[in-house]
Amino acid sequence: MHIHEIICSLAIAGVITSTQIDMLKSTEGELKTNIARVQLVQIGKALRINKIQKNRLPSEEQFPDWLIARLEGLEDVKNDHDPWGTSLRYTRLAKGFRLESAGPDGSFGTEDDIRYE
Repeated sequence: MHIHEIICSLAIAGVITSTQIDMLKSTEGELKTNIARVQLVQIGKALRINKIQKNRLPSEEQFPDWLIARLEGLEDVKNDHDPWGTSLRYTRLAKGFRLESAGPDGSFGTEDDIRYE
């Protein structure tokens, strides 16, 4: 059962108030944000290990296949999407890389983006 179904069931039963519903939704949003942060940190660590072992980082074009090949070794990363269903963004930089989740709104370049460098 998903959190939305639980909230609806409890609301219908009159067990929780609208304020409590808002608090539960907020908690779900915070949880997803924290999951996205953990995903980016784990992927970032794997990229740094790859850089040490192979003396290079995958290209932006190689990244999706590179990540999928490593999913089993990353405990909290199940696919190449953030908790809201948007593909993660990987950018090679002059000295390193940047990983990004589009955040709750699903759009890159907005205030709620989550980044790891």
